[in-house]
Amino acid sequence: MVHQDQYIKNYLVIGDILKARVVVKTRSSKPVIKEYDLPFQLEA
Repeated sequence: MVHQDQYIKNYLVIGDILKARVVVKTRSSKPVIKEYDLPFQLEA
């Protein structure tokens, strides 16, 4: 069953260090946001 108040969102955060931002929301909690440094860089 899918509820509108449950979700997982993934973002790419661009900056000097690339990061992945993960937002998890369950029905009984506020959104939990964590950021993780990515082990690579983009070359232009």
